[in-house]
Order: sequence, then structure tokens, then C-alpha cells
Amino acid sequence: MQQDRELLLKTVQSLNNWLKNRLAQDAKLQETLTNIEENLQKIAIEPISNQINIADNLPKVETVDTPGDPQIPVSIEKLDALRSKWDTNVIQNSTSKNTSITQPILLSPDPEHIEHIRKCLNLKSEAFCLQVDRLEDPEAPTELAQAKLITKANELGTRLWIFDVAPAFCSYPEQLADLSTLFAICADSSGILADLLRHEQDCEDDILKECIELIAEVQSMLKTALERVTFGHPDSDQRRLFSVILDLTDQRHIYIDRHMKTDDPAEPSQLHGFKIRLDAFVKRVTIRRIKRQHALSQEKTIKNVKGQIEYHRKLLEKGSRDVERDWQRIADALTQWSENGLKPDDPKLRTTLMPVGHLLPGTAETEAQKFIRAYLQSWDVEDENEEDNDEQHEIETTDDTAINRVAAWLRGQTIVFIGGDERPHAKMALINAFALKDVIWVSTRPHETLEILKTPIRRDEVGLVVLTIRWASHAYGNIRTLCRQLGKPFIRLPAGYNPHRVAYEVIDQASEYFC
Repeated sequence: MQQDRELLLKTVQSLNNWLKNRLAQDAKLQETLTNIEENLQKIAIEPISNQINIADNLPKVETVDTPGDPQIPVSIEKLDALRSKWDTNVIQNSTSKNTSITQPILLSPDPEHIEHIRKCLNLKSEAFCLQVDRLEDPEAPTELAQAKLITKANELGTRLWIFDVAPAFCSYPEQLADLSTLFAICADSSGILADLLRHEQDCEDDILKECIELIAEVQSMLKTALERVTFGHPDSDQRRLFSVILDLTDQRHIYIDRHMKTDDPAEPSQLHGFKIRLDAFVKRVTIRRIKRQHALSQEKTIKNVKGQIEYHRKLLEKGSRDVERDWQRIADALTQWSENGLKPDDPKLRTTLMPVGHLLPGTAETEAQKFIRAYLQSWDVEDENEEDNDEQHEIETTDDTAINRVAAWLRGQTIVFIGGDERPHAKMALINAFALKDVIWVSTRPHETLEILKTPIRRDEVGLVVLTIRWASHAYGNIRTLCRQLGKPFIRLPAGYNPHRVAYEVIDQASEYFC
């Protein structure tokens, strides 16, 4: 009995210290807790025989009525709950009806587990945003929004503790907003890591290490920010994310030298610079993925085209029953080769297609046969042009000069491409040629209005608007006027996406804007 009284007294003293730090402006709660402590001290020195029930000696305490938050009376049972609800083995989440669920914390760093952490962190970010809204407008009807968030939290098995301690943050709106942002960035970083682990082909050692370093930094920022508002307990999902980092570094034998120890915290005020580095990392990963997919696509195309040409060539050599169909299949294979951006004079194609040339008839050719013959003749023309090395060198120098000139104008900016369907290979070629930040490809459809174009064109990073007049709808003829109003250079691209072609059109149509 004596031990229980001492433990209870220590619990109330701890709560009193916490309230002194966080609720200095709330004199009513401070006075209430002081009265409880004085009564417990009296109980501790009285003989045990005179104590029939400890709860009978506690004063009746009024609760603080905070709009949108449930009233929590102070009692022995509530104090016991305060001691137990921070148990690190389980996550408990109380709803407005005082219902709760319990879910074990998983430790496996698989993508599904990390995705679960991401959802929990995102939910807490939304909860903090809701509290910011309440401070800005105390009369706003936020109870329904809170109930929905708590329902989602129950489903995930996490706890939105901000709703329990919200009154303590009434004087700290900036900290609430910062914490909301930190939770959101932690969630985004977790999603990037989960995506990398799902696609092991993209999860190279250097990429994975950089991703873990970024997560280690941002979760440390979150931990530091939480400690600065003197909240008495760490966030469970931040700790789970930290555990994931520990498990991954151990499994993959990766050493992270920063922000993994308590004496090396990350500074939350550096979040803006961190976001820039995170965006740059995502861009590098995306570029790598596009290049890898492009290479895989070309390998598949080479295999398919070669196999199709060889198959129908053998049929023709053996005396095919459907000669016209076989020639058409060979012509289709050559079309597929060109559409996938492969060089027409690639040695792999030459080796496969040259034997077909000997099977072409001399007269009465079909359209497919004419197409194949023209393809073979183009190699002869290219071979003749290569003999004139001086002229070829001059053309290459001119091309490089045009691209370098336009790259100097557009470096680090974004191009808005209007018309046709987005082509990843052409997009990546433009980004690399002109050192662009991005290419926003707006696919157009008949009868669409100009409104869908205004948002991407207005973006600050947009340095050029390109209208592909071969594919764009005629309804977009007034795009030039819109670009002139917004101060954006505008060109019409007659055909093709080749960077050389784009460079020449920029110089020809918009050089006065950049010079």
C-alpha cells in the first residue's frame, strides 16, 4: 500500500512538472493539480488503518472545457491510464467514445510495413493541421473532421496524441505548423523508401544509402522539434521509422554517420534546404528509372524486330504460301524499330535485314517491298555521306552550337509541351540536351478549352512554351496571346521532338526574347 501511494505521488508530481512547463498560462489547471498533490501528501503520512479508500480523500475536480476536445476528469483510474497508455509495446488510440484498439508494433523493414508508417505519419500531419485551423478560427466546426481522423487512426492502429494535449499547444501555433510539415515530409520520405524497396532493380547501393541518409535526417528533425515543445513522450511512428533505418543499415551493411545518435540531432530550421535536396534526389531516381526502362524497352524491341525479320525471311526462302503477308510483317518490324528511337543504321539491324534485300523482286513491288527497299537504300546514302568527313564535321559542330546556345537560355527551367501524347524517351532527351528541370507534357484532345493550359504555363519555373502544331488541336491558336500576357516565350514546332530541331526553332522564333 505504501509503495502504491509513493508511485501515485510521483506520477502526480511528474504531471505537475509537465504542466508547469507547458501550461504556465492556465492557472486553473495548475491550482487543481496542486490541490491533488497536497491531499496525496496528507494521505501518505496518515496511518494505513485510517485510510479506507484513497479515492475518497481526493477532492472533486472541475475539468477544463476545451471546444472540440473531450472532458477528462482527474481520478485514480485516469492517472493509472496515463502511466500505461505510453507503453512502447502497443499503440492505443482512444476515440471520442472512449473506445480503443491495440495493435503490436511491427519491426520488419519490408515495403508494406514502411507504407504503413507513411500512412500513420500523414495522418498525424493532418491532425496537426486541424489544430492549426482551430487556433486560427476557434468557432470552426472541426469536430467532424477530428472524428474522421480518429476513425482512420483506429484502422491503422496509431494514436493521434495531439488531440489529447491540444490545450497545451494553444500558445504555440508556429510549432504546430512546423510539426505538421515535418510529419508530412517524413511521410513523403518513407514513401520514397518503400517504392525503392518494391523495385529492387532501382535500389542500387548508392541510391539506397542516400535515401536512408535523408530519412535519418528528417526523422531526427521531427524528434528534435518534439523535444523542443517539451512533450513528455516520443512519437511512436517516428521511433518506428528510426527502427526501420537501423534494420536496413544492419541488413544491407550500410553505415550512416549523421543524425543516428542523440548527441547529433538534425536542426528543424534547415527543413527548406532539406526539401530541395529531397526533390533533387527524387529527380535523379526518376531519371535513372526512365533511362533503365528506355534501355530495357530498346533491348526488347531489338529482340522482337530481329526475331520477326528472321522468321519471315526464312518463310520467304522456303517458299511462303502468303508472300505478301510476310513482306508486310518485315515492314511492320522496321516501323517498330524506328518508332522506338533506334538508329536506322544500327549494325544489329543491318546484319539481320541485309539477307532480306536479296529476296526482293525486281519489278511489281508491293508497298511493303518498296518501304523495305527504301530502308536499304538509305544506308547507301548514309555511307556515301560519311565519305565527306569535313562536311559531316561542320554539321555536327553547328548542331552542338545550337543546342549549347539554347541550353544556356533554358538551363534549370521547365518546358511546357502542348500536343500529342507524352513520350518518355523524347522527354528525357530534351531534359538532358538543355539541362532542364522538367518537361511538362500536356496532351490535348478535341474540343478542350484553353483553361487546362493556364495552370502549367503560369508556373514560375516555366521558361518556354512549345506548341506541336502537327498534333495540337486548332482550338489552341490563341496560346501565343496567353504566353505574351504571361511573359513566356512561345514557339510552334512543325514536326518531331529531336533536340536539334527544337533548338533551331527556338533560335529562329524566340531568340529576341532571350537575347
